[in-house]
Amino acid sequence: MKRKTRKQLELEYDALYEKIDKLISETNPCEVTIKNKVAYCGSCSFRVCGDIIKPNELCCDKCPHHNMTTGCQADKPMNCKLWLCHQSKRKHPEVARQLFFLHEEANNLFGCLLHRGDKKETIDHIINMNMEALWVNA
Repeated sequence: MKRKTRKQLELEYDALYEKIDKLISETNPCEVTIKNKVAYCGSCSFRVCGDIIKPNELCCDKCPHHNMTTGCQADKPMNCKLWLCHQSKRKHPEVARQLFFLHEEANNLFGCLLHRGDKKETIDHIINMNMEALWVNA
């Protein structure tokens, strides 16, 4: 991956994020519904990161960026948008396929994404990873 400026990374990140966000917004593969200003997942209930997700609870409920009444507080968390649980992938295979290719595009553009990271955190991570790679390869 050739070295890019922060501005280049931000522009590429924003463009790809918009594609991902549009796909998720149009297809709603997690079958999210809003009841009394609280979001619920209609897709599944399963074990994630050692925690049991209760029926209708969102996978991101335990994320530090998540707020039960206002939702995600992170600015453009790309890796979160790219992730689907197994149940959602089975119910929505075409969406899963499209997300797979968008994830490949992200990997080609950025090398890696930060788990539960917002745009700034992720771009900082990408820049730091590139700096370490340049240092190691010098």
